[in-house]
Amino acid sequence: MWSHIKTAPNKMLAETWCELLQSVGIPTHIEPDPAKAHLGDLAPQRIFVPRDKLQLAKNVLKDV
Repeated sequence: MWSHIKTAPNKMLAETWCELLQSVGIPTHIEPDPAKAHLGDLAPQRIFVPRDKLQLAKNVLKDV
C-alpha cells in the first residue's frame, strides 16, 4: 500500500526528491495533482512511498 508523503511543486523537483529516497532504498511513485494535471510537468506532483517506509522517508525529506 502506498502512502502520500509530500507534494513537490513540479515534476523536476519531484524526481529529484524521489532519487534521494531511492538512494537509501525507498521505492517511490509519482502522480500529478489531479486538480492541476492539465499543467503537465509544471503541475504539482504527489510523491508516494510504501506505508512501511513512511517514517524513514519523512526523516530523509525533513530538511528539503
